[in-house]
Amino acid sequence: MLKGIKLEDFIVAYKGTEPVGVAALWDQSSFRRMVVRAYSGSMRLASVLDRIVGKLSSAPLLPEKGKPFAPRYLSCVAVKNNNPEVFAALLGEAVTRMRGRKEKLLIAGFFEADRLCPVLNAHFHLPFYSNIYAVVWDGTAHTAFGAGRGCY
Repeated sequence: MLKGIKLEDFIVAYKGTEPVGVAALWDQSSFRRMVVRAYSGSMRLASVLDRIVGKLSSAPLLPEKGKPFAPRYLSCVAVKNNNPEVFAALLGEAVTRMRGRKEKLLIAGFFEADRLCPVLNAHFHLPFYSNIYAVVWDGTAHTAFGAGRGCY
């Protein structure tokens, strides 16, 4: 189901002996190749600034145009009661693991109203927006994403 994911990719948070959160750093490079062909708009400016700052620091964060890159995907996120402190600990461990491996790009997809988003927003990030469509054949579309319902 999650091609290429391994047990050691998972991070588990505990409160005492009870697991209270889980996340995984999924490497999809064995079956997905990503290449930036060009940056446009504000991303073009961000890429120029990133190259300048990258030369002063350890390295640029954004992928170089025309070269393949392999981001990690924050996957399988489940946090008891959507506790932001637990998620912060999971994300902190994920970032620590990535730094240890000299990996720089983490992709995390969350609904903008998710209670865990403020934790992500506390880190340097570049937001990307997309649309999610619900398609149904039995006429229940109005209840699929009703008020108070989860977005996942």
